[in-house]
Amino acid sequence: MKQSPHLAPTLVVYILYAYDSHPLSDTNFTSIMTMANTCSPSWDQLALADAPDQNITDVSAIYSLVFPYTLCPPVLFTDILRVNQLRGAASAVLFAGDLDPTHTLDAHDLLAKIESFSPEDWAQPGEHYEEWLLVGSIYQSAIALYCTMSLQSLTILPNTLEMNAMRSVHGSKLLSSLRPALANPRLRSFLIWPLTVAGVEAGYRDEAMQYWIENALGDLSRALGTSSPLKAQAVLRRYWTREEKGWDDCFERPYVFVI
Repeated sequence: MKQSPHLAPTLVVYILYAYDSHPLSDTNFTSIMTMANTCSPSWDQLALADAPDQNITDVSAIYSLVFPYTLCPPVLFTDILRVNQLRGAASAVLFAGDLDPTHTLDAHDLLAKIESFSPEDWAQPGEHYEEWLLVGSIYQSAIALYCTMSLQSLTILPNTLEMNAMRSVHGSKLLSSLRPALANPRLRSFLIWPLTVAGVEAGYRDEAMQYWIENALGDLSRALGTSSPLKAQAVLRRYWTREEKGWDDCFERPYVFVI
């Protein structure tokens, strides 16, 4: 990508969507982590750069090419990368039979950063302001949920009443934003990952909400002509029947869902 700039747009799409979690030791890509890392075990993540911070540097350099395929606000997309990195670091420590208290501090700081994001300030002024506002709200809630649930699974965020109440608030906000967005032809192409996140959180909700998410994924598959929502649907169905709830209980092996 760095040697042939004219290939950058094609390679960005390939890196963003195509990879699963197989090692890439034979490649020299040093750009972004894929969204597959969010839906994979914390100990089995894709690393496209030797230094974790290099991922942040690389994605910042090319995010203008990534944005049209995600619509995720840049600062929030960077937060996804930071959650991925923290999951990987915490997992390595836990497997070694130890705990690192700085991981808990980092988790709280990261969650606070995500919650401080203002969709109202980010939304593009003009004719489509309400749509941009909806996009910002959806991704803020989805990423806050991903941060909370995935780091709770690693015990570096607590399973307290306060934290669980915060998770529930973000879940309700995400669901209320997804309903009008799914009815919008311009936005629904970008909702598979947020809808999947809502499905994981729906493990704590009633069957009616799970049924709505299942149907929404089916409708999305037909509207977009892709099987990715059906793959997410199958994963969530299995997860909802399990007694244990949580991020790592849903994604016990690597999955790739198109954003």
